[in-house]
Amino acid sequence: MNPVNIDHTAEFVRDKDGASRASMSIGTFRRLAEEFDAVYRIGRTRLTDWQKFRQGLEAYRG
Repeated sequence: MNPVNIDHTAEFVRDKDGASRASMSIGTFRRLAEEFDAVYRIGRTRLTDWQKFRQGLEAYRG
C-alpha cells in the first residue's frame, strides 16, 4: 500500500508578521485580511491564514 501525501500546511501569522511579509502597514494588512475573510480569532488572539491572504491579494491585484 502506497502512503498518501496530503498537504496539511496551514500557516497563520499575527498582524505584525503578516504586514512585514506583505510589505505594508499593519492597518492595511488588517483591512485586507478582513476583506479576504482570512482572519481567525482564538480568544483575544487574532491570526491570519497566510495562504488565504496571499490568494486574496493575488486576486485583488489581478
